[in-house]
Amino acid sequence: MHPLPLGESAALEVGQSVYAIGNPFGLDHSMSKGIISGKSRTLDIGERPIQGCIQTDASINPGNSGGPLLDAAGRVIGVNTAILTASGTSAGVGLAIPVDTVKRNVELILKQGFVSRGFLGITFAPDGISDALQIPGIIVFSVVSNSPAEKAGVRPMLNGTIGDVITTLDEKPVRAGADIFKLLDKRVPGDVVALEVRRARRSEDGAAVVEDIRFNITLSSSPRRK
Repeated sequence: MHPLPLGESAALEVGQSVYAIGNPFGLDHSMSKGIISGKSRTLDIGERPIQGCIQTDASINPGNSGGPLLDAAGRVIGVNTAILTASGTSAGVGLAIPVDTVKRNVELILKQGFVSRGFLGITFAPDGISDALQIPGIIVFSVVSNSPAEKAGVRPMLNGTIGDVITTLDEKPVRAGADIFKLLDKRVPGDVVALEVRRARRSEDGAAVVEDIRFNITLSSSPRRK
């Protein structure tokens, strides 16, 4: 057996030909052809969304997950992961994890046995709440005990009162939780990030005051599930 050569997903272009290999519905050694329909898609799965996914119209069905997505030269550019469909079968919108992400995570697994990601320790309120209240930023819903965010002094909601609202991370504006995860995916435990929040408070005379606060937070490792 010969391993497939690995490509690079950073330079992929919309419209280029791709091939999906897998065992759809138990039909082994199946291959379908399509194109890259989009890049940098977000797949909401589990507690943390997967960023930078490749969208393809190559037919992907149950049984394709884990199979390679190849370019025209036969190089692996992604791992088929999910389909967006209402029927449970291919509707022309398949998603694959980019090979650059796979390579990075595999290297970590081989080195230390698990994937370590930069961890802030913040749970965000649903994005729809910020939109409904016309708040430009991400509402901090809760803060994990003894996490980097708690140690830095980030304030969560309390008894229905809004605490801190995140406006930037590393000086880049953020409006949704996915924006935070996208930036954190490029960071590792031990990195220092600049988190800027907007905090409302009452002055001594009772007037409402809004202040911008900047925290320099050292990321820890994501808690490992037992």
